[in-house]
Amino acid sequence: MEGVSSPPSRLTALAHLVVHIARRQPGLGSDLNNHPVSIVFISKLNSLCRMTIEREMRAFSAIEKIAEGESVEFDVLPI
Repeated sequence: MEGVSSPPSRLTALAHLVVHIARRQPGLGSDLNNHPVSIVFISKLNSLCRMTIEREMRAFSAIEKIAEGESVEFDVLPI
């Protein structure tokens, strides 16, 4: 759709915020999963995907990888 931001671009922006937070506050560890931006990231994935507990846990794992500077991909399933 023209003029509408695609979900992946919104997720990319949220992922960049997670990286920014992880770099500004090193040593957050598991607290990163409880950070409001991380919760928004998971919530957005939940709204865009058929989120099962397994997919939710993979999303939290993706946040940890993003914080470590790794790139991740997360499939968005059509609803």
